[in-house]
Amino acid sequence: MAMRPPHFDWSIHYRCPNDCPYCWYHAVRPTLEPANFYPGAETVLAAWRRIREKYGECELSITGGEPFSYPGFIPLCAELTRLHRVFIATAQCAGIPELASLSEKGKLEISASFHPESVALETFAEGAWKAAASGVLKRVWLVGWPPFLERLSSYNAEFSRRGIEMKVYPFWGNWAGREYPAAYTQAQRELIAPYLGAREGQNMQLVPKKTAGLPCRAGQLHAVIHPDGNAFRCGGENYRRQQAPFGNIFSPDFALLDGPAPCRADVCPHNEWAFLLA
Repeated sequence: MAMRPPHFDWSIHYRCPNDCPYCWYHAVRPTLEPANFYPGAETVLAAWRRIREKYGECELSITGGEPFSYPGFIPLCAELTRLHRVFIATAQCAGIPELASLSEKGKLEISASFHPESVALETFAEGAWKAAASGVLKRVWLVGWPPFLERLSSYNAEFSRRGIEMKVYPFWGNWAGREYPAAYTQAQRELIAPYLGAREGQNMQLVPKKTAGLPCRAGQLHAVIHPDGNAFRCGGENYRRQQAPFGNIFSPDFALLDGPAPCRADVCPHNEWAFLLA
């Protein structure tokens, strides 16, 4: 594969005003509160400056929890755009225009997460449309939770008439005693198919790829960062916390791996990181 800038998926913190039943963290959120870490903007920026000095401009995807509820997030994120290309996943559209105005032009891209159990479709779509006028909101994401699937076409119609693209992220977890995405029926797969999201030009998949032991550049060209700075190679090995971190970005000697290493996860969820396989 062609070498590319390193990409970091940073869960900036775990706090969120929503408590969606399909969230990765829903069942364990109370136990994660002690893991939230707020060292101050200068410490955070110093860590990402060191990474810039070592690896050049990287791609930084900020998720959570809700990024906009992180203390001082807007000025912090605006400064991050002077170091790296920044991508944000948020359920709150209100702060997007202000952040766009403060950020370095061409260095910020935002995706809005629609949670039908928390906000009315028309209200969210209108907020996303206003945020899209800033030029940084590129699309809306929706988790493919089984209760939502029959309404996907109506959701899409509401966003489409405002010129906003909608994509679906497959649900990964337990619902009604069944494990997804394996439990999706054929009819449900057909409902999802037109909206299935992609990463690095490859569509996400509903059948996870078995990757244990395969050589992979996760950890060399990609890392998942926890709020406390701990770095894991990818979301696959991070999903159930089976593996130890390989470093911490707040450490002055933090470094990515020198080359490919065997995959430490059983499967690659949605094949989302399979593009890193060597």
